[in-house]
Amino acid sequence: MQVSKYDATTPQNLRAVPFPQVSIAEASIGASYVAVGGSLFNTPMLIVIIVSTLNDTVQWSWDGVNPAFPVVAGATIIIDMKSDNIPLPGSYGPFVKLIGTPNTGSLYVGGFSI
Repeated sequence: MQVSKYDATTPQNLRAVPFPQVSIAEASIGASYVAVGGSLFNTPMLIVIIVSTLNDTVQWSWDGVNPAFPVVAGATIIIDMKSDNIPLPGSYGPFVKLIGTPNTGSLYVGGFSI
């Protein structure tokens, strides 16, 4: 029996594929959630890497509605979605909105999908 590459119950069958980096500049972040890079994750994510070169804090959301966590100025965040063998489904974030008032920098998001 061949196992689907999307079968998260069998970690040996997962193949990490680099997800193209997306970004958003400080001037594009407002009081409402906006998609980073203007797009959603189009495939289940295994590892999400967030790098902020912003000079103030923004709020992260997976769905553009509910806040998840703040991303502070200068932060690098690595989220291992595979650790519980439950990859983040496709068609979720990244979304951010203002908490502080950044006036320089960008937010970069990359990672690995299956």
